[in-house]
Amino acid sequence: MVSVLVPVRNEARCIGVCLESILAQDYPPEKIEILVMDGNSTDATVSIVRNFAKMTGRVRCIDNPGQLASAALNIGILESAGSILIRMDAHGKAPSNYVSCVVKHLLGRNVDHVGVKQRAVGKSFWGRSIAFGMMNPFGVGGSKHRCALNDGSEEAGWSGGFIKSRLVRMGGFDETVGPTPLWPIRLLTGSHGATVRKLHGEIA
Repeated sequence: MVSVLVPVRNEARCIGVCLESILAQDYPPEKIEILVMDGNSTDATVSIVRNFAKMTGRVRCIDNPGQLASAALNIGILESAGSILIRMDAHGKAPSNYVSCVVKHLLGRNVDHVGVKQRAVGKSFWGRSIAFGMMNPFGVGGSKHRCALNDGSEEAGWSGGFIKSRLVRMGGFDETVGPTPLWPIRLLTGSHGATVRKLHGEIA
């Protein structure tokens, strides 16, 4: 079983597209559960998620009183049924092979975390300009989860997946760090020797 963890707070404009992309994965649907941890949203986020839950039977909405993404992920670890955990941000839209590719590399390479390359997308002129900057070394320096062209094992990538049992042994995510998505696993990598693999070309 794979558990997809989605931390949210006031994501009514984005969460529908995010959930649709997870539900459209090429991984066997009976082997995926989707857990949405809501950090006290004040918009229609919870209503939208509950509608997906009612329509599909594959989505759960769980309260996250701590509000931070790290707290949400730790709740997801406790509530999940899967032996593999995959993170998805509410602003993201997952390609159809996201889950299957991450699972393949987690199991095939015997690593603790598989991260992926983040591809920024803008809709307006300024949005596209910002997205271009976020995917360019001139805009973000040497950030490998945005700019690297090759797979590697030096640095965590964006979101991706984890072996649940190993993540539990490491103590989960550090809730003192804040909302930045990469920091928890980087801290774990530094203090616990976790093995990390980045994917940049295989997920389309």
